[in-house]
Order: sequence, then C-alpha cells, then structure tokens
Amino acid sequence: MNKFVCTALVLIGMLSTTLAQVALVPKAGLNLARIAFDQANNNDTRTRGVFVGGIGVLIGSPFNVFSLQPEVLFSQKGYQRAKNDRFTVNYIEIPVMGRLSLGSKQTRGYLGIGPSYGFAIGGKNRGTDGKDVKVEFGDGPGETNRSDWGLQFGLGLSQQLGIGALQIEGRYGLGLSNISSAESHNRVISFTAGYAIPIRSR
Repeated sequence: MNKFVCTALVLIGMLSTTLAQVALVPKAGLNLARIAFDQANNNDTRTRGVFVGGIGVLIGSPFNVFSLQPEVLFSQKGYQRAKNDRFTVNYIEIPVMGRLSLGSKQTRGYLGIGPSYGFAIGGKNRGTDGKDVKVEFGDGPGETNRSDWGLQFGLGLSQQLGIGALQIEGRYGLGLSNISSAESHNRVISFTAGYAIPIRSR
C-alpha cells in the first residue's frame, strides 16, 4: 500500500503543477456488489446493493481532454444469497482514475481507468438465522484478507452547473486480489453522483 500511495502522490504533485485547475469532488452512490467464487458450489451468490461515498481531487478541469482524479472512498462490498444470508465488508478504497473527456464546453462525456487499493476496516456475515457475526481478517481458513487490489473502469458525464460541474458516473470494479482462503474476488458495479468544486485555477 505504501508504494502505491507514494507513487500516486508523486503523480498528483507533478500533474497539479501543470494543469490549470484543481477541484474537490464529494460523491456518493450505490455499489452493486458480489464476490466471484471459483468453486462451483458457490455459484448461487448474487449482487446486493450497498453504499459507496467519499471525496476525490480532480486535477485538471472537468472539461480538459485529460485529467486525473484520485479518491478516498468508503466502499461496501460483499454478496447475498437469501434475504437473511449476506456478507458485507467495509473498505477504505483509494482509486486513481485517469480520464479522457470529449464534448462541448458545457457538457462532456468521459472515460476513466485506473488502479485501486482497498483496505478492509470491518464487516459482518449474516446467516439464515438472521444473526450477525463479525468478519475475521487474516489469511487462514474462514478468514478474509484485508487488502484488495483492483482495476476500475468508468463512464461518466460532466455538466457545468454553477461554479462547478455535476458528475454522473458508472464504474466496474475488477478485484484482482484473492480475498479469502477459497479462490474469490470482488466484483462491483458502482453508480455515483458528485460535484466538482474548483479550489485552484490559473
């Protein structure tokens, strides 16, 4: 995690000195989360709706062709089988998204891609009896790994609104880390709304 954060900070510092604008982007939305198991007997898991929200720093105007948006998010992931059979893990997640934008001065669509790192800070497993059990973290049987590396792919729309820009975005999160002793990976589709508030411009 330290190497990832240091590299991201260096890139952010370099770009912030060359691009015209920096904006804060508070955002919130919905994760449609599931866990992909390689075991055939776990194919009955399905997605569940959980929360995602946090803040990003948009380096470059929402209307530049290229911009960079690192973020710090509270992101819930997991899966559901039945109504009272669900698994939830809460992550602090740091995506660093490179964005390519096209469109008019008022409205632009954009594509985004970048790496992400998630660190689990808690979770619960609710069984069919309706009782919640805290998730145990580690690399042993029945435990969940705290680290979750991945890639994120996004498609969004920026609309000039007041002093800033409204951002509506959908993303797909491809988990690359094995998160348990069984072969399993996070898969998340996210829908968020945010507002880019300029804090520095030339």
